[in-house]
Amino acid sequence: GQQQQQWQQQQQQTLQMMPPFETKLGLAVAKTGVHPRRDRIVQHALGIRQRPDSEIVSSMLNFAKAAKWDLALSSLEHMWAHASPPGIVASTAVIKACARKAKWHQAMHLLKELPQQNVELNIVAFSTAISACKGGQWDTALLLLSEACDSRLDVDAIIYSGAISACIGTARWTWAITLLEDMERRQIAADAVAFNTVIGTCAKAGRWEYAIELLSQMQTLHVPPTTVSLNTVINSCQKGENWQQAIGVLAQMQQHGFQADVVSYNAALSACGRAAEWQAALQLFLTMCETSVVSDFITHSEVLMAYEVAGQWAAALDFAKLLLESGGRGHEPYRKVEQ
Repeated sequence: GQQQQQWQQQQQQTLQMMPPFETKLGLAVAKTGVHPRRDRIVQHALGIRQRPDSEIVSSMLNFAKAAKWDLALSSLEHMWAHASPPGIVASTAVIKACARKAKWHQAMHLLKELPQQNVELNIVAFSTAISACKGGQWDTALLLLSEACDSRLDVDAIIYSGAISACIGTARWTWAITLLEDMERRQIAADAVAFNTVIGTCAKAGRWEYAIELLSQMQTLHVPPTTVSLNTVINSCQKGENWQQAIGVLAQMQQHGFQADVVSYNAALSACGRAAEWQAALQLFLTMCETSVVSDFITHSEVLMAYEVAGQWAAALDFAKLLLESGGRGHEPYRKVEQ
């Protein structure tokens, strides 16, 4: 209506008063009309015009810490427009604010603009920008990693882990493995976090055999696996219906001094159930009872599914009765299943 037209006219006048960099942010306002979030960007840009640089930097860092990426970016571009760019540490803080909100476009823009502002990039800036690509922007992450390597920066496990994380949830599991191999080629020691990320990528892609191989590689390189490592591998075996491997990894947990939890057992039980291995599923359930791992609804469902898939209806009915008698709690009634 008329109020909106007046508001847009006011914003057009505001834009004419702004330097070029601030205008970039304000253009969105004129195009989209009334929007409280964009309105505060314009008002913020006007409010900082007469403030000392030190105050602007302080405000920018506070905005970045609070993940208010739009206001932090507005402050940074204001300083660029007035030929007083802050250093790489403050600039990286703004990139991090964009990364926390998955604003990878803005993170890329900042990284490209910093050299134009005579701000020298470092490995932290690249790593932070890559962390903004976790939403599936794997190609952008790989490009940034390549640029960091070409810049002769001391690339480390952190930047590689960030690039590997960008491959999660995509069909780029092969790239995740390639990045891990590239780390070895560059003599960069991969830690458990890097391995876990690659294992998780393979698991989501249904490549359980690669997940098993990566777990073996961790042991060869003397990288201690974590509970996450082992549970993820078991989960990948479950999806691949490889019940024997799932049980094998479950046994490895004890060898490494880890106590398998209900999540570990449920994943292994699911693998047994899909393969109709009801006896293996029953043995896993009894092992839970013996080791005082508290079962849950999923546990009971997976055991019953194993009976069902194998056509063991009578045994399934007996097991269900025992669950009802015990109220789904305790282990003593379950020992009757052995008989």
